[in-house]
Amino acid sequence: MKPVGRNRKNKRKFRYGRLALIMVPVTGIVLTICFLACMLLGSSLDSKNSAKMASVQNSESTTLSSENSKTAYLTFDDGCSYHTEEILDILDQYGAKATFFVMNTPYNDKIREIASRGHTVALHTYSHDYQSIYDSEEAYMEDLNKISDLVYEQTGSRPDCVRFPGGSSNAISSFNQGIMTRLTKLLPEAGYQYFDWNVDSTDASGNGVPVEKLVSNATDGIGMQNPVILCHDTNEKTTTVDALPAILEAYKSSGYTFKGLTKDSFPAHHSVSN
Repeated sequence: MKPVGRNRKNKRKFRYGRLALIMVPVTGIVLTICFLACMLLGSSLDSKNSAKMASVQNSESTTLSSENSKTAYLTFDDGCSYHTEEILDILDQYGAKATFFVMNTPYNDKIREIASRGHTVALHTYSHDYQSIYDSEEAYMEDLNKISDLVYEQTGSRPDCVRFPGGSSNAISSFNQGIMTRLTKLLPEAGYQYFDWNVDSTDASGNGVPVEKLVSNATDGIGMQNPVILCHDTNEKTTTVDALPAILEAYKSSGYTFKGLTKDSFPAHHSVSN
């Protein structure tokens, strides 16, 4: 006869062996399920994070595209003047920013006010004497440096945005052949950007131009990507001031935002003929 104790031990070993054989595949299945669950969770989190990043990028892209699509640049030459303060008040009422291409006038103290209200102070000319400033490159730069010094005295900064008297396409400078071609190359080399315009209010055609005509001409830019509107800030341009609210309303109702020019803004360059 076989010992009873040994049979019991053999039976226990047999049961444990069967249990071990059963547990091995079960444990493998559980581990596999856990691994797959972790993979799915990680994939889900990655997808959510990717979607979130894409949403932010798309939002930023849409915002930038929207900002760049309808920006108007209202510009005033030949200031400052008796009307500068009123022009600034009107711009404030409409939440609009503008650019003032200034020269030497009895109202130079207004330059500081323009800057303090968040508008762009840019350089036009110190003397506005065509015969003098277009006599040579050296003469032009001397005049430009003088108006730059004046602005620096008023604001503590030196602008890098410039508008030529008469624009880069002016014919008045034709007494000096090729001067505008040379100056339009010289200014960028000296660190400036020059700006012309693609919309003309025609207030320079005379004093007392009817408001209706100014509004009609100045709003010709509605539909353009970046209208750069030419106006003037002198004591004689009273109807320009009167036309300003209607001009601002027309553009804003068409979805435009008015901003001041910077060196990187659309420059609306003319074709240089001299």
